[in-house]
Amino acid sequence: MMPSRPPFPESVRRPRTRRRRSGAVVPAVLVLLVLTTLLPRWTVRSVRLPGNTPATLQRNLTSLEGFPLLWLDLGWIRHQVEAWPGMKDVEIRRGLDGTVDVRWDVCTVAGSVRTGVGWHGLCEDGTAGPRLDEPVAPVIEPPRGDVATVRRVLEAGDRLERLGLGPVTRLRIVLPGEIEAWTESGSRTVRVLAALEGSPSETAARRIVSPRPGVTFLDVAAPDRVVVGPEKEVGS
Repeated sequence: MMPSRPPFPESVRRPRTRRRRSGAVVPAVLVLLVLTTLLPRWTVRSVRLPGNTPATLQRNLTSLEGFPLLWLDLGWIRHQVEAWPGMKDVEIRRGLDGTVDVRWDVCTVAGSVRTGVGWHGLCEDGTAGPRLDEPVAPVIEPPRGDVATVRRVLEAGDRLERLGLGPVTRLRIVLPGEIEAWTESGSRTVRVLAALEGSPSETAARRIVSPRPGVTFLDVAAPDRVVVGPEKEVGS
């Protein structure tokens, strides 16, 4: 019986392994050289923005032109947009031709407040909205309270409009849990006192006030009574 063939000595097998490793390293080095040479040349050629983009935001984002496309910090772009009141749901798309398309949604303005620089909208969730050229009803005065409180005041305004007295034009917190509102319908202005969270007396007020055009004051803050009056001066 012939003896089995002995394995190759370790000294013979090791050089082959070394040649295989060196052969794999060379393509990796070539790929790395190509990437480091070509990728920096793939830059942002243009930044596309909506037509109503604020001038300051437009300058900040268009300054990215010429920057390497794959090295863009998308989080920075999103932060730049969301820092503006009322802007949300930012979408960023990078094109192979070097374009960067930035889009976002603007919240629905549900009211407004006056600030030191003019009028600002209020989003439905109570957060600050975009800057406005003119007020959007209802106007909350004075503009105080946290986001949750502002949201509840706006919701109370929507609820009071269902009393049939016309649109709510102004809202104000007068006591904790109590608001003051002004509604307008034609030539009639009605001042309304109501609970912030609503009360059962609002249901009765719908039947009492709507057929009486002379009513200019309504108190439905208490749960068990409705007070109406013909106030001549509906004021601040």
